[in-house]
Amino acid sequence: MNNLQRLHTNFISDRLLYLVVVVLFIVFRFLGVEKWENAELWISTGIQIGIAFLLVFLNQTFGMIRGRTALPAIFFLLLTGTNPLYFNDLTGSISALVIIVCLFWLLGCYQNPNSQLAAFNIALLLTLGSFYWPPLIVFFPLVWFGMFRFRSLNIKSFVAFLLGFLLVFLFLITWSIYSKDNISLFLDELFQYDALRYVQYFPFELRESIVIGFLLLLFVLSGFKIFMADISEKVKSITILSWFFIFTLVVLVFYIIQYQFVKEWGLILHIPFAFLLSHYFSSPNNRGNSWLFLFTILFFVLFFVSLTVLI
Repeated sequence: MNNLQRLHTNFISDRLLYLVVVVLFIVFRFLGVEKWENAELWISTGIQIGIAFLLVFLNQTFGMIRGRTALPAIFFLLLTGTNPLYFNDLTGSISALVIIVCLFWLLGCYQNPNSQLAAFNIALLLTLGSFYWPPLIVFFPLVWFGMFRFRSLNIKSFVAFLLGFLLVFLFLITWSIYSKDNISLFLDELFQYDALRYVQYFPFELRESIVIGFLLLLFVLSGFKIFMADISEKVKSITILSWFFIFTLVVLVFYIIQYQFVKEWGLILHIPFAFLLSHYFSSPNNRGNSWLFLFTILFFVLFFVSLTVLI
């Protein structure tokens, strides 16, 4: 094993590197902003570090990536910590936190026919979250598809999901009528979902196009490994990772067609994408894979440098 592959192995197995990456993540925040006293900056930073920790815990709980690795957290911090677009984005950070919490309930439904409580909790949290950021409602069909893939979607779980959704709106209608003697509050919240209809395409300027192109390349390679190459993986891992692939694809589409929400979609996108990258780079036995791993890290670090130091 050469030095490059040893470095690759250390990134996979050495959990102390997670702490080093967290420190660099915070340092990049100092280098990438002018006003350090901004409260939103540090609240967003704290939430994003918390999401990275939850990604490690999620992997430990459901065993999607072989071994006890912090790679999902490292990739999430790499993708979000090298793009100043996400530094002050509190809305996206909270929305991404909602998604990661829902993932614990969703993956816990795997081959569990009695998943009514989890379905109810997911619907309740997503509906409440959609009042804060309306596009979260898009994840309803993704959750249904996930439960279908995990063999936990049935009449009882679907009804429980609908009850979680309806409970929030029934409470809102009741509150509107009894506190304001009309339903204006309910209608005001309802019409926020008009934002989902607006399309504003990604500008595809040179720098952004290069990043998108590289992400798409990694996305295709990770999909090839999941669907074509990794026949030795456990069925559960492949089932979950294949759903993460679809999850990433759907969010990537919205990331491109709803540029007005590019920060929020981007932060959510990096959650499943971190798992896809972790799975793809989880084996250091291939020298070409190790070179691509190193190039990926350098690519995003240099992207950060191009946005800050060189401007």
